[in-house]
Amino acid sequence: MTNDAPKPICFMVMPFGIKETHTPGGPAKVNFDQVWEKVFKPVIERLGYEPVRADVDLGASIIRDMIERLALSDLVLADVTIANANVFYEVGIRHAACESGCVLVAASWAKAPFDTQSMRRESFDLAGTDVTDEEAKSNIEKLVPRVREVAASKTPCYEMEGFPKLPIARAQAFRDWLRNMNAFNETVTVIRLEKKADVRCQRAQELVTRLTGDGAPIPLAVAYELVKVVRDMVGWKEVDELMERLPRNMREMPLFVEQRALARSKSGEHSAAIAALVELIKMSGESDERCGLLGGRYKKLWRETRDADPDLAAEHLDAAIESYERGRLCDLNTYYSSSNLPLLLRVRGRSGDAERAGRVATCVVAACERAIQVKSADEWVYPTLLVAAFHSGETEKARELLPKVRQNPVLWKLDSALQDLKDAVPLQPDPHIRAELEAIVAELTAKLAKPSLVEASA
Repeated sequence: MTNDAPKPICFMVMPFGIKETHTPGGPAKVNFDQVWEKVFKPVIERLGYEPVRADVDLGASIIRDMIERLALSDLVLADVTIANANVFYEVGIRHAACESGCVLVAASWAKAPFDTQSMRRESFDLAGTDVTDEEAKSNIEKLVPRVREVAASKTPCYEMEGFPKLPIARAQAFRDWLRNMNAFNETVTVIRLEKKADVRCQRAQELVTRLTGDGAPIPLAVAYELVKVVRDMVGWKEVDELMERLPRNMREMPLFVEQRALARSKSGEHSAAIAALVELIKMSGESDERCGLLGGRYKKLWRETRDADPDLAAEHLDAAIESYERGRLCDLNTYYSSSNLPLLLRVRGRSGDAERAGRVATCVVAACERAIQVKSADEWVYPTLLVAAFHSGETEKARELLPKVRQNPVLWKLDSALQDLKDAVPLQPDPHIRAELEAIVAELTAKLAKPSLVEASA
């Protein structure tokens, strides 16, 4: 006797065909049709659902049909391995339409976009473009119990009490929150605009005490801004102390792990910082920022050991170059990791390093100029261009950039640029250009020596 009762529906949201991943650490391409046939469809069937995957062409009513399937299916399984806009759009619809029944899955090497890093994802193994029989079998066994476990979990929207019809009182509370955030941001801006370092430090400490003294919960945006204020205006030891006062789930978020690793390295704990960043990359994937921070810790170790232990310094130099290169490949439009490579490649001086340094330097300048043009430049863009001018021996360009670099009141950021400038000077073969560059370094060094800029804990 057969059971003719209809099965619940599982709607699969995923890319079609063979797609490029653009993800360091993963294969260049993935055959998603094969992943569907060999992994997801068997998983869904074993869970007792009827597997449904969106057709490539649903006709003129594609949006309406897609929304109906997302809203009415008993379960939605979404493959977020790559940054596919359609997939994330459909996940958002499901999150808003249904209280539960949306499970995210991704290859183990996938890099989660920032806004989804806190969402649970079930990982599966995929070493190449195609799925091997061994991978398929292993992934099915691994995913079935995990998907079953989280299928009934609430979606992020419905974790908010009262969603979607939030009470009027919540609207008023939201407006109050916005006003408080605006007031907080104004206070931070006033502190950052203060010219005297000791006054900045005092006001920053008063702000931290006022917002954390009673033990009340701190909004995520406020906590992260406080960390940066303490980092820039007070000191590295105080950053670590502030982190300890934050909730554990907040401390474990990638943004805070990155900042804590930086603080510990600046306090001399390079090995602890490296270990934290390596684990973060394993858990949350590579990014220009994370790989750049990791490269920076190795660069610190290189500088500290190059005179006393040249062999060990060479190992640190190689590790720094490797980390910065991985960060550069995460996003060619950024300049953090890339900007550190020309100096280190020229210092190492292996066959091909000089040519590679020149190519990277050209890309760095282009990325900086692009950031300025599209108004996405950050506080590092002019120091980065100044270092690039040192490498190319463009003294007039360096002179033009110096006033912009000197405007930054934060000592550790100026000092970071200054260290690179000092290392770049001996690499300049022309003695006249070298002398001019040394004069620029002297000017920036004199600015850092002014008492008004000295930060006690930096």
